[in-house]
Amino acid sequence: MSGNISVCFVNNKKIKELNSRFHARPEVTDVLAFDLRNALDKGKLFADIAISTDKAKENAEIFDTSNQQKLDLYAVHGVLHLLGYNDSTPKKKARMREKECQFIKLKQ
Repeated sequence: MSGNISVCFVNNKKIKELNSRFHARPEVTDVLAFDLRNALDKGKLFADIAISTDKAKENAEIFDTSNQQKLDLYAVHGVLHLLGYNDSTPKKKARMREKECQFIKLKQ
């Protein structure tokens, strides 16, 4: 698959604004993925991923990992959402976590 993915690093205020505007959830989150494909793209992937650097720092401290590891995780997580994975149920969340682990080495 070809195309373009833009990754934007934002603060908690901005990701909360995006989450509220596009998902009607006025709360801070770690990553948001926006699929920008349309019928004319014919198999190409065009997307934006927004990652909260504030949330990455907070979660790195909570989970005793590096900030870079959290940023890597959020980027992979966003791409997986774009590829059709979701974490809306415990089973789907476990599958997504398994896929994340395939792409990055997570501290357990």
